[in-house]
Amino acid sequence: MPDGSKLVVYLDYQADTPQGGEHMRKNEQLAADWKAIGINAKLNPIPPTGWGDRWNSGKLMSTTTWEVGDNSILIYPGWVVPVEPAHWAPLHGAFFQVIGTPKQNQQKNINPWKRNPPRIGPFDKEFFEPVKTLWDLYNKARVEVDRMKRISLEWQIMKLHIEQGPFFLGVVANWPRVELVKNGLKNVPRREDLTLHGWVNPWIHPTPAVYDPETWYWENPEQHQMQS
Repeated sequence: MPDGSKLVVYLDYQADTPQGGEHMRKNEQLAADWKAIGINAKLNPIPPTGWGDRWNSGKLMSTTTWEVGDNSILIYPGWVVPVEPAHWAPLHGAFFQVIGTPKQNQQKNINPWKRNPPRIGPFDKEFFEPVKTLWDLYNKARVEVDRMKRISLEWQIMKLHIEQGPFFLGVVANWPRVELVKNGLKNVPRREDLTLHGWVNPWIHPTPAVYDPETWYWENPEQHQMQS
């Protein structure tokens, strides 16, 4: 660390996360892999009742039981632009929520972690400057009426993450997910039919329901007729 102390990467997780479940197995594998290359990674259970408060106040190092599953910057911006505390850079996200309110310029001389709510703004030495650019691009994009200009602004947000990031670290991508399809329902796309094998666990993009459901059909349609 900058102060000369040894770096420890804490893999924070809610203490009631099921042992042997996918998140714990992933955490254990991640810790083992990082230790193998010399990174001191430690699993760190956190009481679930205090998880949200500790995360929102910037007191946790990581969150390891989440999945990024949304695709539109303007519908669900939090994954790529800190506009609220839940996703990443929680204190920056908390500051975004008070912009334009009396709290925006209050408590400037108080430690960011001791403010109410805890927040980091552009006037703080701890402020992460790329966030200001992300905010500016997002604010322009969400009021831009020209579709192509709006898309261009979204691309600039993604480009900033690519060129100056990564700002948050994903550890597993595009793993197979079991989908149940009733016997006799045909033409439902399989993993091998989809670009990049589909999209796992989206919150706002129902998969595979969005993939041409009008082309699905029953093998025996007479058995599935609706009764009037």
